[in-house]
Amino acid sequence: MVAGGSVTVQVGIIPILSAGLSNSSPAQIEPARSLINGRFQMTFPTKPGINYVVQASTNLINWDSIWTNASPGGSLLFEDPQTTNFLRRFYRVMNQ
Repeated sequence: MVAGGSVTVQVGIIPILSAGLSNSSPAQIEPARSLINGRFQMTFPTKPGINYVVQASTNLINWDSIWTNASPGGSLLFEDPQTTNFLRRFYRVMNQ
């Protein structure tokens, strides 16, 4: 797991970005942001034919898979419509 990226943080939202995209180089994650409607959004690079899973946690111990997508290549955009339901939420991206 590689941590990376920079974030714009809305009060109570502390995103952690990570991606296991390659064993040889760190992932370059575009800056995450909180949208006007309070949702959290991030874009991350992918490799074709690989499934990516976004997980969320409120305590960095228990993680729930909240989004899975197969990549055609390029990058994927993730937006969390549930962000405003939590005092704080952490995110990580993993490939399957």
